[in-house]
Formats: sequence, C-alpha cells, structure tokens
Amino acid sequence: MKSLAFTAAIALLLAARGGCADFIRQIQTVNGATVIYDIPIANDSGTVNSQPITSATATFQLYTTVAGANNTTKLLKLDEKATGTYLPTITLQATSEDPHVPARTRADRPYGMRLKVEGMQTDPAVPDYAKSVRMNRSYALYDAVSYQPNGTAGEYADAFNFYQNGEYQSSITQRLPVASPTKAVGEESFTVYTRTSSGAVQSQLAKATIKIWPVATAEISGIEPDQLFTSAPKNATVMVKDIYPGAKIYAQIYKGTELLGTVGKILPSTAVAYSDSVEVPQNQALVIGDLESFVSTDGDYTIEMLTITPFNNGAPERLAHVTFRLKRAMAVRAMMGTME
Repeated sequence: MKSLAFTAAIALLLAARGGCADFIRQIQTVNGATVIYDIPIANDSGTVNSQPITSATATFQLYTTVAGANNTTKLLKLDEKATGTYLPTITLQATSEDPHVPARTRADRPYGMRLKVEGMQTDPAVPDYAKSVRMNRSYALYDAVSYQPNGTAGEYADAFNFYQNGEYQSSITQRLPVASPTKAVGEESFTVYTRTSSGAVQSQLAKATIKIWPVATAEISGIEPDQLFTSAPKNATVMVKDIYPGAKIYAQIYKGTELLGTVGKILPSTAVAYSDSVEVPQNQALVIGDLESFVSTDGDYTIEMLTITPFNNGAPERLAHVTFRLKRAMAVRAMMGTME
C-alpha cells in the first residue's frame, strides 16, 4: 500500500480559483468494485494525504460548494488528477497570440495546443491499454450579453490517440457551433484520459481550456457615407461592441477618401484603453464631438474607428469608417448705392 501527498495540485488550484475547496474525492477500483473516499480540506494550502491506494490507478477530484438558485448549493468540480503505476506524465497547454493567463483568443484567430507525453510504458508485460492515452475536444458556449456560460456544452467528434512519448503541437481554428463564427463566444477544451482494458475513456490526466471572444464591431452614426456638410459635423457618435479584453480603441480623421493603413489625427473623446485585468469583452458608446479644429480646408474627410489588440502584430485594425464631404457656405456681402 502507498499514500499519496496531493499537495501541489491543491495549492495551485485554490490559488487559481481564489477561494477554498471543500473536499477531495478519491476514486479507485478494488476487486472490481468502485471505492470512493471524500477527504475534507480545512485550509487553502498545506498537505493532504490520500487514503491508501490499493489499485493500479486512482483518481482525485477537487470540489467546492457554490451557491445555486433558490438559496440552494451545488458541488463544483475544480479539477481532476489521476495517479497510478502505469500512468504517463502529461503536460497540456493552450497557447495564443495573446499572452494572457488563463488562455484566451479571438474568434477569428487560430490558437495552439501543446502536448508533452512522458513515461509512456513500452514494457511488453504492461497491459496494452496502459500504453496509450486519448485526447478529446469539447466546447461550452457563453451568453453573448453577459459573456458567462449559458449551459450549452458538448464534445466534438475529434479524438486523438497517442502511443509514444514526445512533444506534439497543433494550430487550431475554433469551431464553436454558432450562427456567426466571428461572433462566437465560449471556450474550447482538450482533455487527455487514460484507457480501460476495453478501450473506454477512464481517468482524466490533463486538461487545457481556452476562452474564445468575439470580433469587435463598430457603427458610426450622425454621418452618412459621402454626405455633404456646409460646416464641420458636430453630432457624430460611435457604438463599439465586443471590445477585446485589454484592448485600446480610438477614432481618427484624415483628409481624403478612405485608405486602409492611413495614419490620421486621433479624436481625443474616442480614445479608451482597457486594463488587461478586464476579463470579458466590453461595449462602449462614444461621442466624436465637434470636428471644426480637425477640418481646416474643404474637401473629402474620412473617420475610422480602430482597435489595438494582441493580434495583427499589435497594429491597429479598422472596425468601421465613413467618408464625408465638406464645402463651407460662402458669405457674399454686396453694397448698394445710387448715382446722380
């Protein structure tokens, strides 16, 4: 018999959640029967010893209690780890152009999944089912307004089997099942499991999740395309939706018709920078204000709404634009007199 100290995983998970867990559930199969122990947790750090492990593998699940509807409570599983005689060591990490932790990306951008398998058994005496692991891909959708899980979740048909030690990395395009892919809101996860002798999925060895946020959009109001003004516009506004967490947004104006990549003058009333600690997308209504000081001569002018995010190599991306024409009214003064 042996006893497992499950210290590191508990401390890490609690730090990530910012709260306390209630207990660890230990699950193992002894003589064909499933045996479950619940091990209470008194503190948010320290050492917790398991019950004796008398089987080839054991699964440990970390649970906490959260508030539910109508003054009820429910159990929430924070994570799951497995240990055993034949289990390999699995490292699984989601990667993104955005270095933020936990991982997140934008719906139109690929992300990466990095897998490292160590300690896979090659001994002929080891059962065949212990010589491979299986990785599944799943998803959960979020509400498009609150950006919180809406209860819709599932598993894709994708499944990958690994039979050798090594490092594996893939570039992945999100496939959240929504009507508009660029407005997808949710998360995707990859989970690595052990296999039973029948080939069925058994214990979770590792899991990596990445949040997927929608592409921002903007709408400029108060100025119509090619509209003719006889004085500088004063009442234009912009509505920006689904601003990526930590992004910067601003409007600029330049003389001439629209040309992507043009650097113009920033309109100060529209410049907003969001803290990287903002975890979900934002919506923002902006007032462009009086443009008199930005349009010194008559002609065509273009206003663009831009955003800067970790994507596009940090270069500004255009969300909306409008071009208008300015031709100021000319005042004519005449003098009238008589001749005798």
